[in-house]
Amino acid sequence: MATSDFLTFSAAAGANVLTQSAYADAGNTDRATGYVTGTASSQAVNKTLRQASIISAMVAQLIVDQTGQDAVDDGTIATLETNFTNAILAIAGNRIIQISDVVNLTAILASKLGVSDNAASASKLQTARQIALAGLVSGSANFDGSGNISISTVIADAALSIAKTSGLQSALNAKASLSSPAFSGSPTAPTQSTADNSSSLATTAFARALFNSLVSASPGVIRVLGFKIQYGKDTCPASGAYQALRSVTWHEAFQSSPYSMAIAVTNSQAPKGPVVAYVNSNETTTSGTFAFDIAEGSGQSGIISSPIPFNWFAIGY
Repeated sequence: MATSDFLTFSAAAGANVLTQSAYADAGNTDRATGYVTGTASSQAVNKTLRQASIISAMVAQLIVDQTGQDAVDDGTIATLETNFTNAILAIAGNRIIQISDVVNLTAILASKLGVSDNAASASKLQTARQIALAGLVSGSANFDGSGNISISTVIADAALSIAKTSGLQSALNAKASLSSPAFSGSPTAPTQSTADNSSSLATTAFARALFNSLVSASPGVIRVLGFKIQYGKDTCPASGAYQALRSVTWHEAFQSSPYSMAIAVTNSQAPKGPVVAYVNSNETTTSGTFAFDIAEGSGQSGIISSPIPFNWFAIGY
């Protein structure tokens, strides 16, 4: 066990020493100037020696306690100094220093920014740094903090695939194939002009427009590529003879004389035989005359005694 050679002097109770007040008194000139031969009291000398011995004993004991080395009184100080330094380091190494232990440290920290605080002003970085992207997308740009930057990116070849794109496969599955697609529902397509003569799809709107350009109608008239079918109803007045005539004006003029026909609605207008109709030679581009006769074989003794309702039609260009 380490020991100390440095012991206290005159430290026992009731020791022959000056009191602290007498030793510290301003009138104690011996403490200020030192003792003179033949005048020093034993109490004063003992007080002085005790104060010196207590300090030396305390320092020596500190060395023993903190380093485990002996404090040897061999008349030299080198070993004592080394061991004293080690004792201080041992004390410092075993102690957590508080902010309050450091002079002015609290005030200095209060004047600094916290890690989450914003600086009142900032300048650009002393050394610019490069920001780089890697992986599916690559690109880089230098940044020094003086302004915003933009990074031009490039997608790596073959980096993307259907499997890596969320929802793409499901979206593709919902699409029709380019080769012989099978549509469902009500698909749409651009409507071509009626003059189109290509392999483009024909929509219902195209078919209707084409039909309307080829076929038109108005009351009593159907037009197909310039060909006209005209029709109507009329009544031939009774003639009191075996023949009756009725002239009809076409709804629209033909370019040339049409073919026309009249059909009697009933044949009860003659007492003998049915009534038949034909068109005489007065058929023109604007009108036609229908003749109603008693049927052949009935003789000419029958007469048309009442009006004859009939339907007519005319066909031509």
